[in-house]
Parts: sequence; structure tokens; C-alpha cells
Amino acid sequence: MIVTAVGLLALGTPKGWVQAGGPGLAFFLPEGADANTAEVWMYIDESPFGPKEDDKDFHSAIQSDIAGFKQHFPNGIVRVENSLDLPRVKQKAEVYTFESGEQHNAFEQTAYIEDLGRMWTLTLSAKSSAALARAMPAFRAFAQSYGGSIQMGSPPAK
Repeated sequence: MIVTAVGLLALGTPKGWVQAGGPGLAFFLPEGADANTAEVWMYIDESPFGPKEDDKDFHSAIQSDIAGFKQHFPNGIVRVENSLDLPRVKQKAEVYTFESGEQHNAFEQTAYIEDLGRMWTLTLSAKSSAALARAMPAFRAFAQSYGGSIQMGSPPAK
């Protein structure tokens, strides 16, 4: 279980990685890496959606994230990837690759997971396409370990 400000996530820490201080609800670095010089890192974030939110459903939340990226990085490229099976919750994560064309957020792959009116974003970020490719197996295993969440304010189980 990973403790975040919005609840608990049933996720396994990526093998060969450690949780560290950094952006997002939880941030991970390869063992022995320094946050200031790391070539690659992972982080978790979230966005609510629903009738009272700007984004009314999961897919509009993804599109808002993509639109925000394109606004911040006008020359950036976004590619949809094959969805990723999440066997523990019997659903799929939508997966996109982002290339900013700049040094900041140069190469990222994000798995979007729908859960109880909330979209979890698991992101692998790297300074080069080679570093992204090397870390991809750990990232995919990390995302596939997702087993659900206990969110602050979630109704009790019946």
C-alpha cells in the first residue's frame, strides 16, 4: 500500500526503485539515484471527475490532461499506446506517450486508471528516449500491480 494525501493505493513499489521526496502524490527513483540528477523517475497524481467537476467523465479527464500538455508544450507530440491490462482489478489503463520537444518533461509515458470518480495518473518521466525505454518494464509492472484504492471520504463497504 502506498499512502497519499488523498487515500491509500494498492500498488507495489517498482522493483529496483525507492519512494522519495518529489512531485505528485508519490514519487519514485531507481535505487541509488539522486533526485537532482536522475535520468528517469515515476510519480503518481490524480484528478477528480464527475457531475460537479470540470471533467464529467474519465475520458474527458484524459483529454484535459492532454490539452494541458499541448498548451504548455505547443510543439509536443502525444501518442496513444496500447491499453495496459490491470489484472488485479480486471480493467485496463489507457496509456499515452508524451514528448515535449524540450529538456523539461522530455519523454513521458502515462497510464490513466479510472477509480471511483477519480483518475489516477502513473507517469514514467525520462530525460531521453533510451532512459524511458530501459525503465519501461518496471513502469508497466508498477502499473499492473494496481489493486484499487481507499480514498478519503470513500463510503464504507457494505
